[in-house]
Amino acid sequence: MANKAQNTAFRLAALAAALLPVYASLAQSQDAAEIDKLTKPGSVIEFGAGYVDEDNNRFGQYNGLNEKGGYGLLDFNINRRNEETGNWLQFSGSNVGLDMRKLRFDHRTQGNWGYFVQYDQIPRYSQYVVNTGLAGIGSGTVTINGQPLRDVQLETQRKAWTLGLDKALPAGWDVQFRYRSEEKTGSRIWGQGTTGGAGQFQFLADPIDYNTQQFEA
Repeated sequence: MANKAQNTAFRLAALAAALLPVYASLAQSQDAAEIDKLTKPGSVIEFGAGYVDEDNNRFGQYNGLNEKGGYGLLDFNINRRNEETGNWLQFSGSNVGLDMRKLRFDHRTQGNWGYFVQYDQIPRYSQYVVNTGLAGIGSGTVTINGQPLRDVQLETQRKAWTLGLDKALPAGWDVQFRYRSEEKTGSRIWGQGTTGGAGQFQFLADPIDYNTQQFEA
């Protein structure tokens, strides 16, 4: 009985010893794959088409999918890295085919310096379609009943450019600068209810045109 138990233990130990190099090799391969993802990221381009089957002002209020019809879809993330210098180039975009889109370009040397330029665009479509004779919408002067009645859906567009710079300093310090310029234009509804009947209201279009600049260090 003792000899049988010893032989079984020996066989199990030999099996474990044989499998140990295999598991070690698999672990090293997984570690190498994770490192490659960080140091040699791939590039991705995704494209397609979408279709909205009916007008929907609330569904598309901030993404531009407010009207019935087809839309193009495009996302991408392009990466390039110089192995010798540690220099990175990255260019990415999301929702490029829509009114709500984002583009960004990065250039940096790993552990030293870097900069980026980013563009953001966000629409806002009114959830109401107004039948009005108001003339001069979008300007500083409007005229009530200045033209025949027609359907109007007001909107604003927010467009922003951001520039970022960063530099690594000794002893683990770094310095960063950010500059952002944002412009918002368009028109929005201004109005109030009346006592002339249910569902009636006085309508004007409030023109929007302003620029905000922000600097951070």
